[in-house]
Amino acid sequence: MDETAVVTPTVRGKTSARRDDPVDALWHLFCSPKLALLLILAIAVASFFGSLIMQVPDAVRSNPADYYQWLSQMEEKYGTFWTKVFHFTKLFYVFNSFWFKGLILLLITNIIVCSINRWKSIWHGITFRRVIMAPSFYTSGGHTVSLTYRSSLVSPDLALRSLAQVLAGSRYRVWREAREGTSYLYSDRHRLARLGTYATHLSIILLLVGVLAEGLGFRNPAFIVSEGSTKDVGHDTGLSVYLEDFTDEWYLNDTPKDYRSEVVIYDNGVPVRQGTIRVNEPIEYQGVRFHQSFYGTSVVMEVRDRSGALLFNDAVALPWRTKAKTQEEERPLGSFTVPGRDLTVYGVLTSGPLDTLILPGQLLLEIYTSDAWDRPIAADTIELKRPKVVGDLEFTFVRERQFTGLQVVRTPGTPLVWVASFLLITGNVLVLFFPLRQVWARSYLDEREQTVLELRALAARDEDLERELQRVREQVIRRLSAPTGDQAAGHGAAKTREERKPAVAAPSGRRSDRT
Repeated sequence: MDETAVVTPTVRGKTSARRDDPVDALWHLFCSPKLALLLILAIAVASFFGSLIMQVPDAVRSNPADYYQWLSQMEEKYGTFWTKVFHFTKLFYVFNSFWFKGLILLLITNIIVCSINRWKSIWHGITFRRVIMAPSFYTSGGHTVSLTYRSSLVSPDLALRSLAQVLAGSRYRVWREAREGTSYLYSDRHRLARLGTYATHLSIILLLVGVLAEGLGFRNPAFIVSEGSTKDVGHDTGLSVYLEDFTDEWYLNDTPKDYRSEVVIYDNGVPVRQGTIRVNEPIEYQGVRFHQSFYGTSVVMEVRDRSGALLFNDAVALPWRTKAKTQEEERPLGSFTVPGRDLTVYGVLTSGPLDTLILPGQLLLEIYTSDAWDRPIAADTIELKRPKVVGDLEFTFVRERQFTGLQVVRTPGTPLVWVASFLLITGNVLVLFFPLRQVWARSYLDEREQTVLELRALAARDEDLERELQRVREQVIRRLSAPTGDQAAGHGAAKTREERKPAVAAPSGRRSDRT
């Protein structure tokens, strides 16, 4: 035969046809680990931009007018060009963008297809039970042991039965067969631990589904309700919150001791939950959690037209602060809109006893229209409980109150994340700490009529396999060195210790000479 000849595998027509099949090509594409790596890198880059670029709040994004006003503020931070780029590419709300969700769905599909594709080999490894192996198998590779005994003391069947007992005592499954005067054994342990791979895959899928589910939730970090007022949660929840009372307590050194909100939660106008919200004690109803976040001052305002008709009567929170050189000079600031009028009214309270512009008991009002945001159409200072006409409306500063700032969140993906975390830990523990161990053995009489027991063990990523094999070897030696019923029945009195001593080869696969 020509030494340069090359053996070429035969390509069957069915295989060629499958290569041209678009469904099969798509299946193999999603089986590719390279695709998974590219998708993970793309998601990581998107997440990086999502953490680097300011993300629009959910409440603002759901309102087009508020969103475009928010974009105008971002132009001051990023410039007009980059603001338009970030808006067009949805980088201002990365995690809710369609392309980010598409990457997540592609990665989920990739993991599912890879898991299905690997199932056959995983199941084969779990159900594998090939007992008889070729003689060369026991002398090739590492993790081999050979024991040699006088056949008058230890028969091949006795040697293999002793090994089977040792392995069974260590929770190995054991099968034995005999063929042409040779006894064979196969045993394995931790075969089901290979399913840990699927626990890990499932955990990643649930984690990704949890990320998608977060898009169905919302987070409002500044849900403000004044004492005696009710505010809708929104987001199609039908919930609203009424603040009965807010209390803040302080230590003598002016450090906060406690602040809490007494609230009533309504579901479509029906009270369903009442309780106290503290910093570390939120209230939850139907998956919506209310956390205590901050607090401040609010003012109760009345607004009437020239005919005396009441247009507005509610508490107005002042959560912002005016710009000043020092924090002590900053003044509480808030706003409200007058129903039925294109008017937004800003109210400013005094900064303290040293404030010479706004005295205690006074409130500065500035009135703006949507056509003139740069300058007020009217401005004046009103005093507590003294009605005053500003512009063409009458304003009354009724009283001061407090407001509570809550963080309202609904995270439907959180339970999935917890389950995914448990499965991820479980899967990794099974794979790393319970590797599949397989032991083959054969026992026979050699040409010198000696009993030879040969073992070979295999395991993937198992640094303790050699130690395990040596432990099994030592236990087999102890069993076969002690007189047994079979030995006594076949050979009379027990042999001396030197006569019972086996000849044991090093774990290289070679048999040693009998001692």
